[in-house]
Amino acid sequence: MAFFLSAKWAWVALQFVLKRREELQKIRKRGIVVVIIGGTTGLDMAIVHSVCSRLAQIETHGVHSVIITTKNQTEGVTSLELLRHPTVRVGYHQLDASNKDSLMAFCQHFKEQFENIDILINNAGMLPSAAELGCKGDTETVMNVNYYDAKLVTFTLLPLMAPGGRIVVAASGLAELAIRWMNNETFTKLFSETSTEDDIDGVADGFVKEICATSAGGKRVHDALAYPFAQASRIALTQYLGNQLKWSSRDPAMRVTACSFSPGWCRTPSGSNRAPFSAAEGAEEAVYAAFDADAETIQGSFLIGRKPARFGDGHAVAVTGNSGRAHTAAGRKTNDDIYKFASGKIATAALALVARVVR
Repeated sequence: MAFFLSAKWAWVALQFVLKRREELQKIRKRGIVVVIIGGTTGLDMAIVHSVCSRLAQIETHGVHSVIITTKNQTEGVTSLELLRHPTVRVGYHQLDASNKDSLMAFCQHFKEQFENIDILINNAGMLPSAAELGCKGDTETVMNVNYYDAKLVTFTLLPLMAPGGRIVVAASGLAELAIRWMNNETFTKLFSETSTEDDIDGVADGFVKEICATSAGGKRVHDALAYPFAQASRIALTQYLGNQLKWSSRDPAMRVTACSFSPGWCRTPSGSNRAPFSAAEGAEEAVYAAFDADAETIQGSFLIGRKPARFGDGHAVAVTGNSGRAHTAAGRKTNDDIYKFASGKIATAALALVARVVR
């Protein structure tokens, strides 16, 4: 009798060991590596905290790592002390997203420490204050920081992405203000399924040239369109990248996913206290896009309220949970210039809207 009892418990123990072995085999052999462009203030820090909390829930045989980057090294080191996590390794490296040498130095340092980037979150950018909106040269600065620098850092770090990794780019819903007043040709070049990198760059370059020329006579009110347009270009670039990455592998699990998302208008130290969302709520949108959203569904999409809003093929439809809205190309004005018709009352309205958000 004792023999049969011993055999029974031995069988139970064996089953437990085999089950646990199977569970351990499913656990990641190495930790997840997340690189966050930006990470020193407001929404940036909230994203770091939320990412660390999400990583802490994922079992691994290794250690999860989060690398934050900033242009100002003093700010980065100071922020690092506030971002320590008990189970996730948080590190810092100086990075000037507008400087190729700085980007190359970061890549070299990264490759010495890690194998690949699993998740890249680009939250770097600038929203000019209401006072800055009318300053000379503001259009070029806003476009450089929000579009050209974002493109440079994303494309430079792309070769470091792990198979099945994700690129998540923060963008503003104010892009709709720019999209609403685009002419047909501009809209198509930005958001068509066949749009190329040269198409998007050409539109961005043309916008800067046109707005600066229009504003040369003292009509700096047109600079209010710079931020919405930079965000539209940012979304278009991510859509283009997602379209290209769809064909990078026959196995969907091996493809890098690229998407943009709107954190919403958040209350931050440098922003407005009237914003409807907290920084923590905005950060959760980044975590959803980076970890939880279905990769094939969000490829190339702009997420608003965690739902894809895709622009292209002559129309833009944002499915946001309430009534979707469509802007048809047929209803757009035709003009040789990108925004020349959007002057006077329209430009003034744009200034008022953006100023209200940033004040």
